[in-house]
Amino acid sequence: MLVNGTLENSYANWSRLAPQLHKDGYCVFGFDYGGTDGSPFQQLGPMRTSGLQLSAFVDKVLATTGASRVDLVGHSQGGLLPLYYINRLGGETKVGRMVGIEPASRGVHLYGLLPLVARIPGMPNVVRLDCAACVDFTAGSSFMRETAEGGYTRPAVEYTTIISRTDGLISTSEARLPAAPGVTNVVTQDVCSLDFTDHVNAVYDDITLRIVRNALDPAHAVKPGCHAVPPLLPPQSQELPRSGPQ
Repeated sequence: MLVNGTLENSYANWSRLAPQLHKDGYCVFGFDYGGTDGSPFQQLGPMRTSGLQLSAFVDKVLATTGASRVDLVGHSQGGLLPLYYINRLGGETKVGRMVGIEPASRGVHLYGLLPLVARIPGMPNVVRLDCAACVDFTAGSSFMRETAEGGYTRPAVEYTTIISRTDGLISTSEARLPAAPGVTNVVTQDVCSLDFTDHVNAVYDDITLRIVRNALDPAHAVKPGCHAVPPLLPPQSQELPRSGPQ
């Protein structure tokens, strides 16, 4: 199952990875959430509501396929929402592997802007009018604290995060999950020092997507090729303050 990032839709987010996974032999499912039906811009609604939508879609996929568990691959906000689903909505019994591409695992600071906005009286309510999810994935938000309660991960699930040091929106410290059994954190440049993919184009980067496919099927892992990939956005500092359990 493929879980989109903020403002994206299933086609825009997964038009490169989905065919690769299908060729690998997977039954591939994608869906839009947190937006108006038919809109090209999705994943803007309250993340607790989006979590319920994810839960319902997982149940639909399990019923359709007869599988006992699904694997989830998420980009950005889609790398955070499954953590909420697993930790708070019973997903730990229904998910086998969770792979986050440039995931907002521990919440986003965005150069310190989002926590600053959150401290301005009344401003979060204004932001919620257009992007409730933006309030929820802000580092230190009530949603982030709820997601991290009892720890970010659960032992029955295998987790992989993939983050580029040249991501212009999410830092490595925000994306990585705390060290634990079943958790693998991958920095793209540690796999290929020439790959400077960023937040936007990571889901089209063949090196990143090979890391994803290897995480889903480590027994048949293929070494990614290595070649130059330029970033679209300038990187932010990679050592930002962390909020919530570490």
